[in-house]
Amino acid sequence: MDLLKQSTAATLLIGPFVDATDGVTAEDALTISQADVRLSKNGGNMAQKNEATACTHDELGYYTCPLDTTDTGTLGVLKVMVSEAGALPVWQEYMVVPAAVYDSIVAGSDKLPVDAQEWQSVAITSGSVPAAVAGATGGLALVGSKVDLVDAPNATGVGVIQAGLSTYAGGDTAGTTTLLSRLTALRAGYLDNLSAGAVALEATLTAIKGAGWSTETLAAMKVVLDAAAADVAGLDGAAMVAAAPSAVDIATQTDTTLSATHGAGTWGGAAGSGSRTVVVTVQTSGGTVYANVPVTMNNQAETGTSYTLLTDSLGQCTFYLTDGDWRAIAAGTNLQSGGATNYTVNGPETVTVTVTAVTVPATTSAANYLLYGYERKLEADAAFGASGVTVKVLSVDSTGQYDAAANACRRIMGTSYTTDANGLWSFEVAKTLADRRLKLQFVWTDAASIVQTEEWQATILASAANGSDQIAWADLSPTKTR
Repeated sequence: MDLLKQSTAATLLIGPFVDATDGVTAEDALTISQADVRLSKNGGNMAQKNEATACTHDELGYYTCPLDTTDTGTLGVLKVMVSEAGALPVWQEYMVVPAAVYDSIVAGSDKLPVDAQEWQSVAITSGSVPAAVAGATGGLALVGSKVDLVDAPNATGVGVIQAGLSTYAGGDTAGTTTLLSRLTALRAGYLDNLSAGAVALEATLTAIKGAGWSTETLAAMKVVLDAAAADVAGLDGAAMVAAAPSAVDIATQTDTTLSATHGAGTWGGAAGSGSRTVVVTVQTSGGTVYANVPVTMNNQAETGTSYTLLTDSLGQCTFYLTDGDWRAIAAGTNLQSGGATNYTVNGPETVTVTVTAVTVPATTSAANYLLYGYERKLEADAAFGASGVTVKVLSVDSTGQYDAAANACRRIMGTSYTTDANGLWSFEVAKTLADRRLKLQFVWTDAASIVQTEEWQATILASAANGSDQIAWADLSPTKTR
């Protein structure tokens, strides 16, 4: 926790402010006014800061926030909180300390107060420190505020020291007797070995290597090390590399071992059985990468085995493929693929799948689910544009129309919903439709200007809803009825 000097103006650096939707993108154009900066002084109620200057963006989503002497006037914890639309809330805590403490610990221009306040658990008052003679219980050993034993020795103090020394005039014979009684012959031998240690060490080394060990032994060690270095230099590096297992071998062995214990799956961090390494990166056109996005790989004819992996923290995943024409498709919550990425593999490849971040609307009531879907064209996997597809509710299980708790019956209004520029459509349905079948009609105009109509149905599953009560139509495994 950073320290602030009491009743002293300061400029804080608060942040980072990141996008409320993806939680990653830095927000560098927020307007953070005086009223937006809320302060709680030592647990008190929140209030806007007193200093009137608005916050200014520094970089990477961090903003400078000036405080005045009123803002820092209360000792204790100062909590600074900012909540701006479009960004996640930011809060930071500081400890406001007295000027002497701050100047001592941070500025280094002062010293912490260390005045003596008690003597033997009694508060010090004028004359309360005893001036006792030597040996007095609870007193001082010397009389007076100081003792100068060089220029102006205090006679009483010198006498006390002399009296203490006089008790040892005859020597401490008792202590000597005790030491001699514990010094057995065995222990005396140990002491002898201390002086003969160098001789014993020399004898041991001579037994190992012979006379003159210090030079001969070191020379022998050098010969051994030189021979070892020659052995290493003579190794066939190319043969060692050729004999080393490939990344495919490692991944395959990892999959085999872990699948035998934990069940079938891709455990090696990569997928595919070819010898070509293909690294796929999922990012926006602006370079923002996305983790935990499913990437599906298949040949362009879509006749072979498909592989699916999740991107890592760098927005990447690795496939091992054979030579040929392949297609990579990425799709994730709140992400819209810019289309299938086709490419030809004839060596190591780096592939970028460009996606567009989209925002799925929020529900307007806790009693509703937000049902949504993306409409894409089969050819080239391109998204329908604004009003490209019209969606309408045709029917629902009759039991789902009745709400006993509300004593109500919900009637189908036949409202039509259209896709936006990203091919996204959405509308809200009551949560009473959980576990009920819903039939939707989809209408669009094909490339030949012919109006096409399809009908699909699915069961609304509460388990398919995310934490924001949003349900993707595709997650309900709908079936075509017409």
